[in-house]
Amino acid sequence: MSIIKNLLQAETKNTDVRPANLSTKKVFIIVAIIIAITVFLDNPANSINIDIYNYDSAIRFNLRPTIIIFTGIFFGPFWGALAGGLIDLFSFNLWQSHLDFNLAIHLASIFRGFLAGYLYNYYFKSFSLKTVFFSVSIPFISVSTIMIPGILYLHYSVDLVTNIQNRSLILLAYLPLVVPIIYYILNYIKQNKDIRVMHDRLQELVKIDDLTGVSSRRHFLEYLNKMISYSKRQTKPLTLISIDLDNFKLINDKLGHSTGDRVLEAVGNLLKNEIRNEDMAARIGGDEFAVLLIGTDLEKATILARRLNHNLKKIKIKGLNKIITASIGLTELENYDDSDSFLERSDKALYQAKNNGKDQLAIVD
Repeated sequence: MSIIKNLLQAETKNTDVRPANLSTKKVFIIVAIIIAITVFLDNPANSINIDIYNYDSAIRFNLRPTIIIFTGIFFGPFWGALAGGLIDLFSFNLWQSHLDFNLAIHLASIFRGFLAGYLYNYYFKSFSLKTVFFSVSIPFISVSTIMIPGILYLHYSVDLVTNIQNRSLILLAYLPLVVPIIYYILNYIKQNKDIRVMHDRLQELVKIDDLTGVSSRRHFLEYLNKMISYSKRQTKPLTLISIDLDNFKLINDKLGHSTGDRVLEAVGNLLKNEIRNEDMAARIGGDEFAVLLIGTDLEKATILARRLNHNLKKIKIKGLNKIITASIGLTELENYDDSDSFLERSDKALYQAKNNGKDQLAIVD
């Protein structure tokens, strides 16, 4: 059942090429456009269609099989089968209605798209020339040179051996052309996807302080501005906590920066564990941290600040016998505040805590 569910949801194992953000709705729209274009190109009046042999050989070259196979490869077996079935059905009703409808040939077209999609997205595990070659050639060979000649022989008495020979010669010339084209199209899409993924990862790295694991100063300031606007619109409280580790320079000077880095990392882990998902902790610079509490008033923020101050003393760092303490300043957002005044007041509270003897909280409202 899970396999069927994945097929219907167009989930694929080979995700090297296909964009990760393609929803089912988007895929449906794109496939519908592909079907419409392919049906139009399948019009015998277009130069896309070439009668290579006379009707007795029942061979007509067009782009329909190639597009069906490409759709299956790119979007998955379900969409390949859907494209194969609808393209064949619409093309027959529009351009070939003078012929007898053959269900077996129609099913062969469905199978072509499904097989290409299944081979590429489920059988093979990564994008390569080998993957593309077999995902394209196997559906072409199995349908065009085996299934369809057999159907034509049984239903229309078309000479089986001659038909297979002629179709094989055509594929022998066509596959070396179409496989590289599909490969380079997919490779171009893959390279663009890789660039986008790399860009997204770099953007995520910019948001995180790599030492402590909390947000970076830049990301914090962006989030702060958004939350100030949100809190004012929703008339909800917003509280800012500023934290500065006491005598941190002495740790670096006496025990080295590696010990100092372990302290900062431990503090970052503590902050991440203590706040909610909607809140944000950030390293503002050096040994200074900030915590933004969404929808939290000063009274509740003070409870958290006291807990942070208490838990900081519990941090154990190898080679450090000194208890870690911090000066902490708190302030709550006022209606007249912007990000500068909000941060300035929080810093004022922080320096008040330091001037009062460190290892304590101070509030400026």
